[in-house]
Amino acid sequence: MKNFLLMIVAGAFLMSSCVKEVDSGISIDSSDQLVTTVAQDKVNINSALDEIVTCLGTMKNGAMMNTFLAFTGVSEGEEFNEDFIDDIFSNMETAIDTIDSYNTSENKFYVEDFAGTWSYNLNNNSWSRDKAITDKIIIQFPSDEFQTSNDAEIVLKGYTDVLYTFDQEDIYLPKTFDFSVSKEGMKLGAVNLTNIVYEQEDEFALPIVIEGSVFLNPFTFTLDAEREEGTKFAAAISINDGTGCGYAMSAEVNLTSDDYNNTTEEDFIDLKGAISHNDLEAKYFVDIAKIIELLNQNDELTVDEVNKYIDITCSIKDSKIGELFLKETSDDFDAEVHMIYKDGTSENTAVYYEPFADDVEALFSDIINAWDEELEL
Repeated sequence: MKNFLLMIVAGAFLMSSCVKEVDSGISIDSSDQLVTTVAQDKVNINSALDEIVTCLGTMKNGAMMNTFLAFTGVSEGEEFNEDFIDDIFSNMETAIDTIDSYNTSENKFYVEDFAGTWSYNLNNNSWSRDKAITDKIIIQFPSDEFQTSNDAEIVLKGYTDVLYTFDQEDIYLPKTFDFSVSKEGMKLGAVNLTNIVYEQEDEFALPIVIEGSVFLNPFTFTLDAEREEGTKFAAAISINDGTGCGYAMSAEVNLTSDDYNNTTEEDFIDLKGAISHNDLEAKYFVDIAKIIELLNQNDELTVDEVNKYIDITCSIKDSKIGELFLKETSDDFDAEVHMIYKDGTSENTAVYYEPFADDVEALFSDIINAWDEELEL
């Protein structure tokens, strides 16, 4: 069998993606339990995929993507502004090489060595540095090759780190920082690490708490991950643009031992979590221990083994829609991802993801080349 996990994950994503309620006859009984027919569930799944395309269009038309495309000149899969980009960043490397660092550690990033305002000179493709600011790095440059001024700005501030040891060598790992990109004063993107806590092991430092966010205008990604117990790690990611394109993803992995210095693949027990948007959700469970055992014995998993040890259940308002499973075929694919609905009927999820893939390709056709091969999941 090939691509088992890929097909399962792809199916789960398609079943659980961005959806808004539609007028499809859905009703709620007196106990707030959602009541739907299979036909109504199919309508909601297709509505979810349509909404994904809408949300991808929001991303494509967002300020971040438009500025990135103008800067790189990417069109139909090719980059046309390579010379412009090379002029900017190759000469920045030359300017940085002239800095005489008074800090000697190679394993620590010293903001003060590079602090100040770096400005690109459009007349001679050189860089200048104003050292008036000493606690952050500001880089000003043109947002595309047609600009006559430095209308784009990168800022790195709030950087802190902590000393740890890797293989008996001192290494400073980041704890906080705020990195942002803006154009004409409007923020386009940002990475904000608000907290990360490491636990020093014998040979390495293990992150046990991570809190931060990523902003790609207009979407904000928020990450919260931590070690809840010695053998349990959990993470949650939310994605939202503030207008209905919102997602939530969670994962929990369980181990047999907290002896991280000697962790092997046999120490993994299971992986569980959920992917959701609004009221549509896919919960998954992967019996990692059993799958690793079978792979060590046979190198490959059978369809029956995948179906037995990987469970994905889809629901809306906690009312079950159905379950995903693999089905063997006689064509070039070893297996297909099918949905077995709550009434016992089933069908190939290709009825959902193939039209969806066509819509996504059409949406981005002006940026990337048409996909030459059929979507293989």
